[in-house]
Amino acid sequence: MERRAKIRNSTILLVIFTLVAVVCNDVCADIITYWDFEDAVKPVEFTESGIIDNSGGYSSYGFGDNFLWSNGPHITLTLTDLPAHDSIDLNFLLASIDTWDGNTSAGGTVYPDYFNVAIDGTLIFRETFDFRLLSDQSYIAPSGGLLVHHSTSLYGTANEDAAYNMGIDTIFDDIVHTDSILTIEWWADGAGWQGTDPTIPYVDESFAIDNVEVIMNGVVPLPSTIILGILGLSTASWKLRKKSGRMITYPVYEDE
Repeated sequence: MERRAKIRNSTILLVIFTLVAVVCNDVCADIITYWDFEDAVKPVEFTESGIIDNSGGYSSYGFGDNFLWSNGPHITLTLTDLPAHDSIDLNFLLASIDTWDGNTSAGGTVYPDYFNVAIDGTLIFRETFDFRLLSDQSYIAPSGGLLVHHSTSLYGTANEDAAYNMGIDTIFDDIVHTDSILTIEWWADGAGWQGTDPTIPYVDESFAIDNVEVIMNGVVPLPSTIILGILGLSTASWKLRKKSGRMITYPVYEDE
């Protein structure tokens, strides 16, 4: 009798784990956190360098009316108390503003100028950008990644500007990360970097980011979510719309 009870309990557990595995294939969530800076107030998650400013002509290329601007020093995003996850995707728009001089004197007199991204202190991206010659920069944007290049006076001085959708680049996809704290840093530097006072817009050489999106992949759903999935109940109503300038977090299920 006791042996049959153990077999029955083991069978029940196996069925439960099988159901959870099946449901997870359908409803396990990716958690998306998003900022667009449209409130014109710097979000508390962003520290160090960076001021909110009007994006000027960049609004014609997918940017909002405001973006987060820096003349070079680190813009740092810190997220805490993250749920269990196995990797992240990072999406953002990049404005390279004014006289980025690329790799050599072909692109300008003071070079090189690098844009950098680090995750938890580990450098994952470091490439040069050139405001005139794509052939003089190390970064080669994937198809659809270059939004505009060599366009005069989108922001700041009368020098040429460029814009990129960095989220299209696969280097920012499936970045291994499991910790409950995440730190992302963006900055520009190099022997030719000419940025100056970070509190005064329209200086020579600067950058800005907008539509920053952090996706936590493989987030294990809560037990209540699993039960809803087993019962076949819709969870689409959990997805929230983006709201101006605020940090918005919502689950996106794999079957959406």
